[in-house]
Amino acid sequence: AYVTVVVVHGFIVNSGTSRLIHRLSFLLMYSDMLGTFKRMLSFATEHGIRIITMNMRDYRGSSPYTEDELAHLASSDVEVQAAAVRRLGREIAGFLTYVCRNLGVPVITLEDGVKTGGVALMTWSMSNLAPLSILGDPLTLDDEMKSTLTPYLRKVILYGIYQTASRGVQSNGHFYRPPRFYL
Repeated sequence: AYVTVVVVHGFIVNSGTSRLIHRLSFLLMYSDMLGTFKRMLSFATEHGIRIITMNMRDYRGSSPYTEDELAHLASSDVEVQAAAVRRLGREIAGFLTYVCRNLGVPVITLEDGVKTGGVALMTWSMSNLAPLSILGDPLTLDDEMKSTLTPYLRKVILYGIYQTASRGVQSNGHFYRPPRFYL
């Protein structure tokens, strides 16, 4: 069996885009051209890993945020901000749920004392907000998502977590939005 690793990019460089995998109320992509994580591909198979990369919203190839969603992210009301972060967590969890249900991910099993199967979520930089919401806020996931992900989600990797706290709202009070010409 293998482990599926879903990798979510940071706030400047995205994952590249090539094949549409799923559309819910948002558009997420997985990619043959992995951008930032491209060098990992050559090592994946020999280590029993399948890598799926995902583009966050408002990046090339994904759906843009609405003006209301951007206003929620930049709101001075902490409850409005919390709801926006929960929405981000639900979007990522929705993608993981789709991957587990539809892409043949084996459930986590223990074979000869070694854990196999399942899915690991690796987030980087600003995308680290999503797993913090998924794992730390009981209001983020509904019961269906929890029951779907429980036999599959084996690890969450927060890469570059130190950067997350220092970005988001700029010193001028405006929410950071990725410049489209970089993407």
